[in-house]
Amino acid sequence: MKLIPTNLIEEKNIKERNEEYTIFVEYRDYFTESFSFKTRSKKISVIIFLGILIVVALAHCISIAVVVNRGFDVTTLVVFISASVSLITVLLVIPTKIIEFIFNRDEEKYSVEIIHNIQDYDKKVRDDFKALVS
Repeated sequence: MKLIPTNLIEEKNIKERNEEYTIFVEYRDYFTESFSFKTRSKKISVIIFLGILIVVALAHCISIAVVVNRGFDVTTLVVFISASVSLITVLLVIPTKIIEFIFNRDEEKYSVEIIHNIQDYDKKVRDDFKALVS
């Protein structure tokens, strides 16, 4: 049986670990960039959705003023109120669902778990290597 010198094994392991850390650093950079993008996107989406809600609320107030000035009966008022409530509900629910889908809360938890697993794996590799060299 031919034994491989420990310094060659060590060099190979160091090279493999360096490659793994390069991948890890790239992942970290991606995660940092993604987190920054999502933070900016959250702010922008909140501003857009609030703007839409304000426009709809103003349009609703103007519609009420027009209906009141033209004279209305109870049937028109009931239809108008039910349509307005449906519209406002849709404008509140749809953006909420979009934001929940785009900005997954569990993504950060999974990212932390991946990093933890990588660190555990690296520690096991180092411990195994130390046991092999000893």
